[in-house]
Amino acid sequence: NNSNTNNNSNNSNNSNSSLDSNSSDKNYNSQAEELYKQELESTLFHTIGFNNEFNLNSNSNSNHFYNEENKSYTNDFTTKRILSFSPRRQIVKANASSPLRIFNNNLVTRKTKEQKIRVLNKRVFPQQPEQVLEAPELIDDFYLNLLDWSEKNILAIGLGQSLYLWNAETSQTIPLINCDANEYVSGLNWSKTESHLLAIGLSNGNVQIWDIEKNSILRTLEGHSARVGAIAFNNDPNRRYLISTGSRDSMIINHDLRLNHSHISYFRNHTQEVCGLKWNENGTMLASGANDNLLNVWQIESEDPLFCFDHHQAAVKAIAWSPWQNGLLASGGGTADKTIKIWDLTRLNSNDNNSSSALLCSHETGSQVCALQWSRNWKNELISSHGFSQNQLSIWKYNSGINTTTMSGLGMQVGPRSLTKLADLNGHTARVLQLAQSPDGEVIVSAAADETLRFWRCFTKPSLISNLNNTNNINITNSNLNNTNNINITNSNLNNTNN
Repeated sequence: NNSNTNNNSNNSNNSNSSLDSNSSDKNYNSQAEELYKQELESTLFHTIGFNNEFNLNSNSNSNHFYNEENKSYTNDFTTKRILSFSPRRQIVKANASSPLRIFNNNLVTRKTKEQKIRVLNKRVFPQQPEQVLEAPELIDDFYLNLLDWSEKNILAIGLGQSLYLWNAETSQTIPLINCDANEYVSGLNWSKTESHLLAIGLSNGNVQIWDIEKNSILRTLEGHSARVGAIAFNNDPNRRYLISTGSRDSMIINHDLRLNHSHISYFRNHTQEVCGLKWNENGTMLASGANDNLLNVWQIESEDPLFCFDHHQAAVKAIAWSPWQNGLLASGGGTADKTIKIWDLTRLNSNDNNSSSALLCSHETGSQVCALQWSRNWKNELISSHGFSQNQLSIWKYNSGINTTTMSGLGMQVGPRSLTKLADLNGHTARVLQLAQSPDGEVIVSAAADETLRFWRCFTKPSLISNLNNTNNINITNSNLNNTNNINITNSNLNNTNN
């Protein structure tokens, strides 16, 4: 069950890339590469300074930055690079083997309309991250959850004893707390319904509830005897006061933030550290994973698990509920397991002892599964992060096996359910421990033991792609639109329902 291993780092997977290698584009490519270098040097490589404009309380150590050289707290936030653009990012030279994807750069607008159409006619996955931020002192611990992205576009990350907020719109960094000696941030979670509330789990077993808009701590939740690495706000607006916390003491506590004594129930079926905790989209079921290899599903009305799955062979940290289908759950196992499993809980009832009937598919990934996220924009797509040896992110398509139309016209047919890999995103040099998703669902941020954050625009909304395709790729050969045989749609991916 020791999933906190495999820290071997492989060489950087950055590969040489190129723009379009057609001879007619050689001059354009040369100019574009030079402009791209200049843009990176002038814009991406600058360091964001820290100052006192955030109006922090100077009387509290929790709002000071710890200077390791002087062994003291200070307000001089320029002494250390925290969530700054990484200077180690290399300029990738042109190569004819693979296209260089330029993101967040005005060079994209220099392409002709025909070039844009050629790129957008099929799905393009990034070969490089849009941004790379430094994250020093990110704890290399499989069981912790140290990254989350709020509905107000604020990224929260725990780095050692400190927690920082990074504004994705302004690139400003705010140091929020700094723990006492021998303590550290072990878990965090934003509320989706009250997006100004942030819960922070600490190694001493306490959980702090912060109001970020007021820059103040509202209360401290107690009850655990060991570190709190998993936290989950309920997603139901009618239960927005409900928050669940999981700990190394193997217990899950459900809190009601309206009550002076916040405890309302306890879930005790796990026997080792709880490292995964997620409420489903409508807030009716809580999924938990732990180092005892169990995946449990709970309802707040009972202190006994609704379902208990023992199919994984290692710790279950990676848990994600599908936003597309009620009861569809993905889980990932640690080093001794290496699988992603898809579950359909609607196939079970509370008296069903055959839990295997809920398992739709199990896919061997070849490495430790550290985190999972379902795409909000692309139906039945999800992304996973992994450990040794590739330290990659992988994008998958879940094939439900259901076809609503058949060649014989007989209606719905059910085939094999499976996961199909769409792409690997390489660049991290150590295991990728954390994932979070932007509010619009287009960008995934990954945090790894190489102490970097990398931003990947891999889930651009299908409408942004299909709109241009529909304008340029639909050829109507007859003015009689009622005759569907006269409409020819070219370059369409008929296997992707989003297109």
